[in-house]
Amino acid sequence: MSKLVPKTLEQQLRALEDHLFLLAGTLRELASGESAHFKQLAAQLRALVCTSSGMPGLLWRLKDEVGADDSVLIRYPGKVDTGNPLTVGLTFFGATVKADGTGPAAIPQAIWSLRSHIHEHEALFVDGMSITHEHLISRLANETGVAHEAHGVSREIAKLNSVLLGDVQPYFQVLDEDARLTLQVGDRVLDAAETRGYTRRRASSLSEGIPSLASTRFTARLEVPSLSQTLMEGTILIVLQLPKVGSAEPQSFPVRFPPMSQGNLTIWSEMSRRGRLRVSSQGLPLPNFGFDFYPTDPTADSIAIAVTWKGMNVKGYAGGVQVAGLKEPD
Repeated sequence: MSKLVPKTLEQQLRALEDHLFLLAGTLRELASGESAHFKQLAAQLRALVCTSSGMPGLLWRLKDEVGADDSVLIRYPGKVDTGNPLTVGLTFFGATVKADGTGPAAIPQAIWSLRSHIHEHEALFVDGMSITHEHLISRLANETGVAHEAHGVSREIAKLNSVLLGDVQPYFQVLDEDARLTLQVGDRVLDAAETRGYTRRRASSLSEGIPSLASTRFTARLEVPSLSQTLMEGTILIVLQLPKVGSAEPQSFPVRFPPMSQGNLTIWSEMSRRGRLRVSSQGLPLPNFGFDFYPTDPTADSIAIAVTWKGMNVKGYAGGVQVAGLKEPD
């Protein structure tokens, strides 16, 4: 293999500008509801933030070269605690880290290195496996990205494909927020380069004004292999972002949260105008299991809903407190 002719620092910075411009454009197209753009998103992120053949992503190489800061202010909930009894049999969990620092108030904002966040932090948890952001991005780009469409997908991606939040897989929102964070740091790298004499060719590529995927309705799903199984024992954990009761117009209620599906199992959640939450299901060993309740803290901005089952013994939890199903004797 012939030796590569190296790029100058300015040429690499021009390439970064191009990648950030394309990344921002892909976010806009994805937010319009066309799911095919997700393939572009995965491929672009892989080039910028993932290690490939031992070489760090372009963003990290240039960050180090120009001495830019990659800190971001986010609410990272930490990894799934597999020692917690509620996580026994947990088949899926994901708490999206928002690029704008919003999220459940119970998770404090903290400053993290974006590089550490991408390389080390848990993005999703499926069937006992913790998946980092870098691993998720690399797998998706290598198996279903525009640069490489493999003849199959890994088992962990197939398991994630069986999970739907609303009408798409949960990794759509994960990579969308990762891209918004990447644009923040990428713009900072170019700012640092400008202090060293670099001249930009175009305006900053940031995600301001690009709608959140949480409000996006997609025209089609990705046609991808999925792998799920009917479990006689398991746990589903969902974190709902709650609106402030009384702060919205009456016609905006009830609030119907995007359903969560995994294989044949679907969980629906709905909030009434008075703040009562209703959870219903389909596909559990106990048919039509459901429950409703008022949150114990009406001022909370989020609540964790868990449904656990072992055969026909199905239980519902809200904020860690059992609110439905047979209770164990004291």
